[in-house]
Amino acid sequence: MTLARLLLRRDVAATWQSANPTLSAGEPGFESDQFRLRIGNGALAFNALRAFLSVPTGAIAVAQALLDATTAAAQRTALGITGSTNQINSLGGTILGGVQTDWDDIHAAGSGLYVGNATTANRPEDATIVGSYLKISGTQGQFVGNAIRGGAVLPRLWTRTYNSGWNAWESPAGFGQKITDWNAVGTAGAFWADAAATNGPVVAGQYHAYVWGPSATQLSMIAIRLDGNNAYFRRKSPGWGSWFEVTHSNNFLSMMQAYFPNLPYTSTEQTITSAGLLTLAHGLAAAPSLIQPHIVCKVADAGYAIGDKVIVTGAEHDSPSSIRFDATNCYVRFTSSSSCFFIAHKTTGIRTGITNASWRLVLKAYP
Repeated sequence: MTLARLLLRRDVAATWQSANPTLSAGEPGFESDQFRLRIGNGALAFNALRAFLSVPTGAIAVAQALLDATTAAAQRTALGITGSTNQINSLGGTILGGVQTDWDDIHAAGSGLYVGNATTANRPEDATIVGSYLKISGTQGQFVGNAIRGGAVLPRLWTRTYNSGWNAWESPAGFGQKITDWNAVGTAGAFWADAAATNGPVVAGQYHAYVWGPSATQLSMIAIRLDGNNAYFRRKSPGWGSWFEVTHSNNFLSMMQAYFPNLPYTSTEQTITSAGLLTLAHGLAAAPSLIQPHIVCKVADAGYAIGDKVIVTGAEHDSPSSIRFDATNCYVRFTSSSSCFFIAHKTTGIRTGITNASWRLVLKAYP
């Protein structure tokens, strides 16, 4: 390969501009203080030639400083990015140190990383929030952050947009949000609540809740009590409806007892008196669908021991006792016979009239 040497005329810009020579076709002229190169065409004077290579004076200084730098820190100094703020600013953004006093100020401050606490103005909740803001233009921007609440409490995602002014804070999917009022839930997501939350399920306690649906006015919710076997369900359309407890094997009996706290109606033990009348208020608010009387042995009689119970119908004799009822009371009219009920002897099976004083009557009424 043949080596060729390129001869280059150079001088400072002022000398070139003063002499303003006409360079031959293809002849280069270099302004050394401006780092600017012009190529002659044999016709135009130097000052009229287009600069093929032109570097600003400041860039020349930076380039020389970079060439002279021997460490990464010196190179950052040459570029003017000695601190974190300058590093972000070199990318067209900003970063603010310390805690924000007002979340509404970050648009004017510009893109960057931000942190607020429980006293920062215009905050979405009383928690430490860290996040990043992207200033898209002078009238638009987007903040995305995370609320850090410590301990076993789940974090929470927050987002907010700027469109010629700040829009409301939003928590996508409501993940990990604490419920203080069950009726205020308006988004799908995973939630939790303690016993202080208002408008909650019938049984107070700590709950995990799951909400889903296509819109804020069409939602379904299931709440699971952490300190018991209770699970509750309700719907929103457009407002929240009543709670319904979900039935399962562990709570079926307790649910029945809670729903029918006084069912069936059971009377106290009643004295049996010939020709007597009992009027028993059953409290069912409607006429019973089933009446079940039985007698309880209080003194050994007809082969029965104390505590034995025998179902009776009142029709075991030619002069039977009778039972009737309405929406308010049950009425028992005892026969005038010395034995108000006849039963089978416990061991012989012989029909035997009871000794009234040895027994008590108990009446049950079912709705």
